[in-house]
Amino acid sequence: MILNTTQKAAIAAIEGQQPKNKGTLWYCGEQLKEICRREEDSAALILEDVTKKGHGIADAEKKIREYAKGNGGGCSDYEAEGILRKFYGLREKIEDGEPAEAEDQSRGGAGKIIDLADYI
Repeated sequence: MILNTTQKAAIAAIEGQQPKNKGTLWYCGEQLKEICRREEDSAALILEDVTKKGHGIADAEKKIREYAKGNGGGCSDYEAEGILRKFYGLREKIEDGEPAEAEDQSRGGAGKIIDLADYI
């Protein structure tokens, strides 16, 4: 996988906030880095936000921890990714095989283009 400059910068910013030990904060960073590797647009948003006060990976990990405490102490990877996406204002995850037009409109995504000729 070839990463662009923004993806590399976002991953570097996350790594700069990750501790050396593999605790929950480290795993939070790993999940964010995986999003950056998969989605160029999300990497740009994460890079923009992750260095702001109140939006570091420790702040994101706190949101996941709060959710887990309210749900019997657990949180799946899928739930954690949803929390991270909401925290950083990212579009919803596009599942494998789903068309790229399924972007969230809240960040100004173009949405699906309809060809009227298909209905004639």
